[in-house]
Amino acid sequence: MSSSVNDSLPIQKIQHDPQLGQLYKICFVNILFSIFTLGIHRFWGITRLRKYLVRCSMLQNDRFEYTGKGIELFRGFVKVMGVFMALWGLYFGVGYLIQHVLNMPFLMKIIDVVLAIAYVPTLFFLIYTGAYGALRYRLTKTRWRGIRFNLSGSAFSFGLFAMKRVFLNIISLGILIPTSALKKESLLINNMSYGSLKFSMNYPTHHLNKVNIVTLLLAIPTLTFSRIWYHVALRKFIYENIQLQNIRFRFTMTPGCQILLDIKAFLLLMITVGLGYPIVLQMYIKTFLDNVEIIGDLDSLKALQSQQPELTTGEGLEGVFGESLI
Repeated sequence: MSSSVNDSLPIQKIQHDPQLGQLYKICFVNILFSIFTLGIHRFWGITRLRKYLVRCSMLQNDRFEYTGKGIELFRGFVKVMGVFMALWGLYFGVGYLIQHVLNMPFLMKIIDVVLAIAYVPTLFFLIYTGAYGALRYRLTKTRWRGIRFNLSGSAFSFGLFAMKRVFLNIISLGILIPTSALKKESLLINNMSYGSLKFSMNYPTHHLNKVNIVTLLLAIPTLTFSRIWYHVALRKFIYENIQLQNIRFRFTMTPGCQILLDIKAFLLLMITVGLGYPIVLQMYIKTFLDNVEIIGDLDSLKALQSQQPELTTGEGLEGVFGESLI
C-alpha cells in the first residue's frame, strides 16, 4: 500500500490527559502494598495503573476502557508457575532416579548438556509465546465505544514462527532483520480485530534493507544509537501499511525526537534515582500518541461486539518474566 494518503480525509489523534499527581499516588500505593504482600499485590497494582492510563486516553471524545482484573493476572501467574515447578520436580526426580537408583551419572551429564544447549532457544520461545498471549489478554480487556479489541491465532504457533525468524536473522548476519520484523508484525496485525472488524497489514515489498545495514555497521561506534533510525523507519512503515476498513494510520516520529526522548528519560531517572518514573512513563505515552495519526472517518466504522470469549486468565508467561504496561 502506498504511504500517500488523501489530504482531504479527516485526521484524528488519541488524546491523553493523565494527572501527574494521580500517577505518583498510584505508583506509591502499588509499591507500598507490594512490599507488604511480598510482591503479590503487583498484579492488582499493574491493573490499577493500566485502568487509569487507558481511561485517560480519548479518541473523538470517547474514552477507552480497560476491564482487566488483578485476580486474572494472578491466576495466570499461578498456572504457569505450577507448570514450571512440576517440570523442575520432574528434572530432580529423574536425576535422583538416574544417579542414585540406576547409578548412571554419565547419563545425567548428557541430559544436562542437552538442556543447557536448549536453554536459550527455549527461553526466547517462551518470551515470544508469552508476549503474544499477554497482548491477546490486554486487547480483549480494552474497549472503545463499548466494543472490545481482540487477537486471534495461536501463541504457540507465533512463538515457533518468531524462533524461525530469529534463526534466519542469525544465519543471514542481520540482513533479514527487517523482513523478519515485518512478517511477525503482519502476523500480529492480521490477527487483530476491533469487534467484528479485522485489521490488515499487506505490503508488496519494503525499503528498509539499506537503513538496517547502515545502522548495523554503525551500531558499535555509535553505542547502538544508530539503530534508533532503523526502529523509527520500521515503525513508520508498519503504521503506513495497517488498515481497518477505510481507516489508515501514520507515524510521524523522527529519529531525533526519539533520541532526545530517550536521553531525557535516562537523565531524569538517574537524577531522581528512579523517582521520576511516573514522569518518564507519561512522557513516553504522550510522545507516542502525539505521533500516531488515525486517518479516515471513524464514524463510518460499524463494528459489532466480538464473538470471541473475553479472557479470564491473563499474561501467565509474561507475568513470570515481568509484565509490561501496554
